[in-house]
Amino acid sequence: MIGELLTKYKRVVTFGLVGCINTLVDFLIATGVHTLLLWSPGVSQTVGYCCGIVCSFLLNRKYTFRDGERRLWGQLILFIAVNLFTLGLSVLSIELLTGTGLPWIPSKILVTGLVMVCNYFGYKLIVFRVRS
Repeated sequence: MIGELLTKYKRVVTFGLVGCINTLVDFLIATGVHTLLLWSPGVSQTVGYCCGIVCSFLLNRKYTFRDGERRLWGQLILFIAVNLFTLGLSVLSIELLTGTGLPWIPSKILVTGLVMVCNYFGYKLIVFRVRS
């Protein structure tokens, strides 16, 4: 039964695994920049997020959506557009949450969950145009 569920939801599971990897890249870089360089939460989020999206594009294109048929540059432009939207959403959310007194790490965790959901549907419906 578990095998059937994994087969049925393979794309979601793979997206989750890829997401864990690029989220770790994002989190480590953003937290390092924020903690070591004392940059603002918004700037730290931007730096970490940009590093994470490079990792995300490469891994999602190759493993999650396995879409090597469409042109790389067209996908990259759409990928960047989706991520610019979610970057803006994440920076705004980080600033709002930390502005209310919520510490950096809980704010980052909450925002990461929101962004992952938005990105999955953006990638599936816009970037890689996966048909069910």
